[in-house]
Amino acid sequence: DNTKDATVERQFVKYTEYDVFGNALEQAVTRYGEDGTTVLDYKEIVNTYDDYVDANDVLVEVDDLWKYEGQAAVTDITTYRDEAKSDRIERQVVESLVYDIHGNTLTQTIAKYALDGKTLLDFKVINSTYLDPVNDAEGRWVIQGRSATTDITTYRDTLRTEFVEKQLVVAA
Repeated sequence: DNTKDATVERQFVKYTEYDVFGNALEQAVTRYGEDGTTVLDYKEIVNTYDDYVDANDVLVEVDDLWKYEGQAAVTDITTYRDEAKSDRIERQVVESLVYDIHGNTLTQTIAKYALDGKTLLDFKVINSTYLDPVNDAEGRWVIQGRSATTDITTYRDTLRTEFVEKQLVVAA
């Protein structure tokens, strides 16, 4: 039963480290089931707001303004079955490559890894637009962070040589 009063799941988010600008560097997220006590999974999230080396060993220089505005360059998420971290489920590394002046991510990539945390399963390139003159004539979507279109292309490798699929999501 998924009514307004029913609990489907609950998450507990613990911020374990911040930088001098108040950005969360490390978080731990425990997700609980309907009973509120059964752990469904546990995530460790590490955010980077500075220059970094990408999956192809290329130095990516990040605009210093990003950290002042709380815009992460990289978010590394490792998911486990429980808080003991005895069984890893997956690892994803999200790179935000381009932001607009409103803080919306225009281009990002997501590398999804197998249980070992190193074997790449797939690599997604996501491009979003926030302006839609037909459905959003007043231009509110871009300020609210509502995407008008999102183009998702999936590859088997980070060099984008082995195409898997392409999706286009359009807001109505």
